Amino acid sequence: MKSMVILAVSAQSVADFFANILRGPGEMMRQWVVAVPPPMARGIFLAYFLLLALWILRLPRAEVVVAHPKTGKLVNLRYIALLALVSQIVIYSIF
Repeated sequence: MKSMVILAVSAQSVADFFANILRGPGEMMRQWVVAVPPPMARGIFLAYFLLLALWILRLPRAEVVVAHPKTGKLVNLRYIALLALVSQIVIYSIF
């Protein structure tokens, strides 16, 4: 029973050791993130999704069309990806 308690205490002390090491860099990163104004952060995310949508539109047809495994029918994944991105853009624009 004592060995289990000692193991738990040593595991806790190891976790505390790493938490103390990472506390400084974590606080620095937190300050960087807090310094970014919310409208700018929203703009960065929207720009990212728009650039991703443009990249998807520019992909060659061979990269976005696959055959359905059961029917063999060709499926264009570009429209599904664009629908997902448009929904994310709308959500980020509203909220």
